Amino acid sequence: MHIRTFLGALLLAAPVVLVSASPARAADYSTQPKNNWLPNARVSAIAHTGDRVVIAGDFTSLRNPVTGESVARGRIAMLDAATGDLVRSWAPAANGSVRALAVGGGRVFAGGDFTTVAGQSRARLVALDQASGAVIGGWNPAANGSVRALAVIGSTLYAGGQFTSVAGQARTRLAAIDTTGGALRAGWVSAANATVYTLAARPDGGALLVGGLFTTLGGTTRNYLGSLDAASGAVTGWQPPPGCMVPSNQCIVTDLAVEGDSAYASIAGPGGRLAAYHLGTGARRWERLADGDVESVAVRDGRVYAGATSALTSPASRDATSRPWTPPPAPSIPTSRPRPTGRYSPWTRALTRCARAARTPSSTASRGPTTPSSPCARPARTSR
Repeated sequence: MHIRTFLGALLLAAPVVLVSASPARAADYSTQPKNNWLPNARVSAIAHTGDRVVIAGDFTSLRNPVTGESVARGRIAMLDAATGDLVRSWAPAANGSVRALAVGGGRVFAGGDFTTVAGQSRARLVALDQASGAVIGGWNPAANGSVRALAVIGSTLYAGGQFTSVAGQARTRLAAIDTTGGALRAGWVSAANATVYTLAARPDGGALLVGGLFTTLGGTTRNYLGSLDAASGAVTGWQPPPGCMVPSNQCIVTDLAVEGDSAYASIAGPGGRLAAYHLGTGARRWERLADGDVESVAVRDGRVYAGATSALTSPASRDATSRPWTPPPAPSIPTSRPRPTGRYSPWTRALTRCARAARTPSSTASRGPTTPSSPCARPARTSR
């Protein structure tokens, strides 16, 4: 589940610095949003592959905020990763919500609630050619219920959601599918007793992390978060503590991100949470509370990014929404990847200030300056 509603970032700072063996990747951590194509409805999933970004959700068109041009897109679209420009030649259309994306082997895999894509019958799962957007013929492992999560490890696509069968065979909310032909992986059988919302591969490819509403995986107790062997589907010994256990309002895991030896989970429920877990032991490394559901998480280059329905707060209190704000320094690109501690970065405070200002019906003066140097300013689009 990848719903982007409110952005926060946590600085990756740690007492021990691990030097990367490769040069740092160029990245733009500016707090200023760019003028890019805007969908007319929810974006539920984002996948980055090479110099392209695929977005999917409920939208039926995208609009250029500079020219006003609107282009029809059937719940899935491709953008240039560097410029944000729409890739006009890539235009498959689904007849229902697209809730999950994964990429691998030159293909874009999509899951959701649709039953046709580009006019071809595809029940909730489809493989698209990454270059052209064409539906891959012969790849058609139909699911009988909503697909909410996808992940690729090697030549296997893992699917999670609300289904109870895939390709005509019993698969209770979890399935493993060959990325080339679409056949189910023989011998890989697991199950969850409630909806699976998110999947993520361990960095070594040996296991699949699973998050959702469930309390058992493969018949073994795992409260909202667990791990399966990638080859067999067997439940592993990884058993992190749940965010909470409230029968009337569970702390369900909505999204997962993995980097190094840590897994990061966005959690919905009583207040919402963002948590980091050790990939080896399952121990919780840190936790941030929120005033609403935390619905998405990503990690890159020493920073954890979270999307939530409200602001993240202090570790001690969900009510502590007010934080001092100071102008952020110029963005810096780390040359190493220390482990995140959960400390707020200036990027968080700047975006939080802008978001609160946007929600407050007050004067321009109360929002601070809106000059081009302001973190709340939206710069004019320039050609690149």
